[in-house]
Amino acid sequence: MAQIREDAFAEFFHAGGIRNVVLVIEQGRARIAFSTAEGPRTGVIVTKRGEVKSYRVETALAFLRRLGLAQVLIDMQHWELRQQQLEV
Repeated sequence: MAQIREDAFAEFFHAGGIRNVVLVIEQGRARIAFSTAEGPRTGVIVTKRGEVKSYRVETALAFLRRLGLAQVLIDMQHWELRQQQLEV
């Protein structure tokens, strides 16, 4: 799985290297996963320390929108109703 920082993701996206983006929601937080245009290889955005970056849902959506992304898939498989709410 590819692990890249936000700045590299933005460059890769603008160069046409991203096929689709999935916002994965788990325990009220979100992470950004993606597939490349070269094939089914997927990756995630990470912090400077190399840890998977955890976002507030609204922050992740704002970041993707600023890049010009109009559509994103949302994976709520690990979010449960008993969590009451998403942190926005």
